[in-house]
Amino acid sequence: VVNLGLPMAQQEPSPELRGLMESGKPTGTYRRVSLVDEVSRSFAFHQVGDYPLYVVVGLADSDYLAAWREEAGRLVALTAVLVVGSLGFLWGLQLAWARQLKVTEALAAEEEKFETVANHTYNWEYWQLPDLSLAFVSPSCARITGYEAGEFMADPDLITRIVHDDDKAIYHSHFAGIEAKGLCEAEFRILTKTGEVRWIAHGCRPVQGRNGDYLGRRASNRDITAVKEAEQEYRTI
Repeated sequence: VVNLGLPMAQQEPSPELRGLMESGKPTGTYRRVSLVDEVSRSFAFHQVGDYPLYVVVGLADSDYLAAWREEAGRLVALTAVLVVGSLGFLWGLQLAWARQLKVTEALAAEEEKFETVANHTYNWEYWQLPDLSLAFVSPSCARITGYEAGEFMADPDLITRIVHDDDKAIYHSHFAGIEAKGLCEAEFRILTKTGEVRWIAHGCRPVQGRNGDYLGRRASNRDITAVKEAEQEYRTI
């Protein structure tokens, strides 16, 4: 508390405070480094009524910045936790991506192996699903029938239509009850895309899933026209 009614020698206000008081302002603030402890403080003064009496309060920077520093410390700690968490998440994501990449590469290798074996069979192979649609037709069908694999895939009934009319009964009866029979075999004639007659040695067996469900039938067709023609020539001798 500074009382301007007392001799100034007893009060010794700082030059900053003296200047504010002499300006006639009833309130104000200023900063000053204490000559006693050399600590920088912010001061606020207020005149008491109309009396030459002022209340002066000083607060060191470390005091009024303490709350801010505490809050800043919490924010820094939270930021560090978030950064560490983000890095951990990214590391886990990278590991998951690497594992997925290995699985994908392994599946691609297996698929390539299957396609290499399936697409390079000499005989005409196909997999017919329970609804009679086709899951797979080997490219060798074109060599035997004149029709491309895509034509059979787009029109599954084409397999039945190209069977010679005189042999359709044999074709339809040979795989009746295939789920119980297992391997079914038959010989019949087909008409190629150009109308040529060819003999087929046909064999098919049921395809079952791991749980035993019936998944259709896998068939293999071998062109035995040359053998049949040789047999016919032998009979005519």
